[in-house]
Amino acid sequence: MNTTSLSLKRLSLLIGVIGILTLALGMGLASQGESLRETAELLQVCGWTVLGVALAAFVIAWREGIYGFSQTRQARYGANAVILSLSFIGIVVLLNYLAYRHDVKFDLTENKTFTLSEQSRQIVGNLKQEVKVTAFYRATNATRQETLNRLESYKDAANGKLSFEFIDPDRQPGLALRYGLSSGDGTVILQSGEARKELISPQEEQITSAILAITRSEKPKIYFLTGHNEMDPESFDVRLGLSNLKTALEAENYEVAKLSLPASNMQVPEDARAVIVAGPEQALLTQEREALQQYLEQKQGSLFLMLAPLHQSGLEAWLNTLGVQLGKDIIVDPGRNIQNDVTVPAFNEFQFHPVTKGLERRAVLLPLARTVNLNNPPEKVQATELMKTTAASWAETNLEENSLIQKDASDAGGPLSAAIALTLNSSDASAAATDKTAEADKKNSRLVVIGNSMFASNWYSRMLGNQDLFMNAVAWLAEEESLISIRAKPQEDRSLQLTNNQERLVFYLSIYIMPLILLLLGAGIWWKRR
Repeated sequence: MNTTSLSLKRLSLLIGVIGILTLALGMGLASQGESLRETAELLQVCGWTVLGVALAAFVIAWREGIYGFSQTRQARYGANAVILSLSFIGIVVLLNYLAYRHDVKFDLTENKTFTLSEQSRQIVGNLKQEVKVTAFYRATNATRQETLNRLESYKDAANGKLSFEFIDPDRQPGLALRYGLSSGDGTVILQSGEARKELISPQEEQITSAILAITRSEKPKIYFLTGHNEMDPESFDVRLGLSNLKTALEAENYEVAKLSLPASNMQVPEDARAVIVAGPEQALLTQEREALQQYLEQKQGSLFLMLAPLHQSGLEAWLNTLGVQLGKDIIVDPGRNIQNDVTVPAFNEFQFHPVTKGLERRAVLLPLARTVNLNNPPEKVQATELMKTTAASWAETNLEENSLIQKDASDAGGPLSAAIALTLNSSDASAAATDKTAEADKKNSRLVVIGNSMFASNWYSRMLGNQDLFMNAVAWLAEEESLISIRAKPQEDRSLQLTNNQERLVFYLSIYIMPLILLLLGAGIWWKRR
């Protein structure tokens, strides 16, 4: 062996050691955080390149021995095996590289637990300012990987406007002190400019709400009308309370308040983005109706009227002038309902409108609803009947207690409308619309009328798409279209609950019956073969 060949062999080994160390360093830095990812990737590429150079030098140095061995029969069979093995390894490496560079995920869970909701993707996709997320998790925290996966989904959807970093508070206690954490492990801090929000082990709903809170310059204010036995946004009563929806509104960075028109000199406050009238059981005074009418038609406000049957709100005559006719009836729908209760119609077919966006994948329940129909609306009104019953339905007008539910000749047949969304163009807005200016939309009044209020109660708002219908309506009325979509679904309890009889059945099956069956089968096989 000559001196040149020996030197090349030693050089190839040295280059190989350098390549392995460089590759190991790159892999080590990759696990230290998001800020070092680019450096880690560069070191890994350099490491693989150096290893390739070392392999080439090794082949050149040992070329004589390799050539002599390659002439034997054993070498040919070995070469085939090596080529096949290297081909397989190369394919696996290539597929992993492609998967790493082009991240594709498949969420096979029933309710898409590991996929961001449409609303979250829409919000972070429309970010106008940078959001930085700092997560303080110990390496042993069981929820660390779940939070990491969730933040990666947010980053992918944010078009470069969101970044995150994980910090171990045990390894870097100085950073935890600098951030002034109120608690340690599991804390997530979101920052945008001077705004900051701190969360503890957050789920998707809390993260999206925090992003809204730190990126929005103002909180839209929503008023609930009071004084007529309306449903109360602060009540926890399952039938008459709206506390669940108040919590949902506040989670999306709305400010919720009550409005008594007599106490406010019969004026809707200037900061009202929308006023909600939730199932009044007593008629509004004439002055109150005029205040709402002035707010809608002259101040280009937004109203959400949830008007249940059996009660006159005092708004019926005014709504007729807008082309909205409220029926003195109850919708009965044998064709599509819940648990065979024909007075609880279910809706899963909707007209195209921002209020109904995304609801086609979920049903809406309106228990004891009245009809809400369009009746020759004036030219200034653009109206959409949001959802209708089946052709088998009818409007029951015999509302006496304990009366027989059956279709009479005077009852209108289906399909029946139960909700309407209207846009009212003022004269100024109409003139602006001819010029196709952006100000035209801002001068339009908005109105949503639903012939039911019970769907928004604490009990029914949890069901199917009821909360989404309410929240979509508020978002459209408040001109917060970016919030119109399906909300993130809470985690479901998948634990198996057994009754006492079922527990006994499982016990006897596993302890006695199954072993006895196996014993009898064994005895039968032994008897047959003896």
